[in-house]
Amino acid sequence: MKIIKLRYLATALAMTMALAACQNPSLPANGHWINLGVSASGNVQYALDSGSIKRQNNMVTFRDRKTVIDPKQQYYNNTPTYKTAISTTQIDCGRRVFRILDVQLLDVRGEVIREDHFSDTDLRPMNVTKGSAAEQQFKHVCNH
Repeated sequence: MKIIKLRYLATALAMTMALAACQNPSLPANGHWINLGVSASGNVQYALDSGSIKRQNNMVTFRDRKTVIDPKQQYYNNTPTYKTAISTTQIDCGRRVFRILDVQLLDVRGEVIREDHFSDTDLRPMNVTKGSAAEQQFKHVCNH
């Protein structure tokens, strides 16, 4: 049951990650954040830390950030209400799949409310789908 919940959490985060970030004092000060966009609802902004990108052959690992503009208007699936989610994501550019390695959820004050780490058995790679936030990440880190 825990693996299923973790998969839903990871899928929800992955599908809404990496498009644009707002300026927020609760966010980590370090990093070179690149705004990538906003969700269709206009309530989630996405960013990618260009300084965290590490390449090893076709595998690229990086940090990304999802910022919920109004947490009261956001649907949270299997997660506590959070303002910011910072994840480490890995994309296989050759296979066009991604996997979330870990996630840290922060409240409106920037305090950590939950941290998760996903092993290979907890969370399998997922396809990068057309029009998704993961596709925006893929285009940026895989140079497509």
